[in-house]
Amino acid sequence: MNFYEYLLSEPVLVEYYENGYGIPVYPGIAEKASKVPDRPGFAGFATVENDRAYPYEPPVVLEGQSRGAVLSDVMNGKISIDNLNKRV
Repeated sequence: MNFYEYLLSEPVLVEYYENGYGIPVYPGIAEKASKVPDRPGFAGFATVENDRAYPYEPPVVLEGQSRGAVLSDVMNGKISIDNLNKRV
């Protein structure tokens, strides 16, 4: 086991959480802890099942140019940024 695998092992992460050094980033770590950290409000960050690195994308299909194409047109002066909200 290399050092990185050791740092991400469940026993180390559980102890890290129990001692209040950091919030869990993997599901199940807080449930395996034998105690809750005594820092105020710390347990509120224990549930990570719904955490995401990026927000959910809306389930809609947009028509027209992509965001990148519009940004490129604005930077190249093909369209004015003032008119973006007025376009159909």
